[in-house]
Amino acid sequence: MLNEAIILCGGLGTRLKTVNPTLPKVLVAVAGKPFLHYVINYLRQQGIQHFVFATGYGHTDVEGYIKKYHTDLPVQFSTETTALGTGGAIKQALTKTINEDVLVANGDTFFKADIKKLAAFHNEQQSVCTIATTTIHHSSRYGLLQLNEQGKVMGFEEKNTESSGGNINAGMYLVNRDIFSGLPLPAAFSFEKDYLELYVHTQQIIAQVQDAYFIDIGIPADLDKAQKDFHTKI
Repeated sequence: MLNEAIILCGGLGTRLKTVNPTLPKVLVAVAGKPFLHYVINYLRQQGIQHFVFATGYGHTDVEGYIKKYHTDLPVQFSTETTALGTGGAIKQALTKTINEDVLVANGDTFFKADIKKLAAFHNEQQSVCTIATTTIHHSSRYGLLQLNEQGKVMGFEEKNTESSGGNINAGMYLVNRDIFSGLPLPAAFSFEKDYLELYVHTQQIIAQVQDAYFIDIGIPADLDKAQKDFHTKI
């Protein structure tokens, strides 16, 4: 049973400095609550019971928020002392998990995925890493995933301002802890570039497309959209 999650909370939020000069990106207020509040609550509704928060920039703010407002939550913190990148942060946080398969979610992205459905697909395909994906019509902000009919990731397309859309990485993964941790990866690396793109042809990396609400608050325009959406959709 999938019940553990790592939430990546170490982003600098550089593109949000004009609206949020000091707080970590995951704590930006959306519809009156920190964005992280919605991520945690949704994952709890989906059966996640134990959380590891991978923190870096602003880690004291994130830890303080969790300890004050989520007192009933079984948590651990995995804090970067030097910048590890998304891959290094995940690899370090996995040392604090128990189960073989662990959910990983970006703390600045909200994807209303069916986690049980994702886990079932992950197990059926005997996947090392399963990417939760969604389809968007205009993907200039995101690279695209190339998938075969079985959901096997065949490759990645770079961001393209002329793209008409397709399947994108929704910032949520199911990772086999032991296989991933056993790879000869450096302490600091990008999960997307140095793991997914490099190992896509040698490991069972698959994707499941789900038609569900998705928002990434990485730029002011999408943060504004989230402010409106979360009053009605979440």
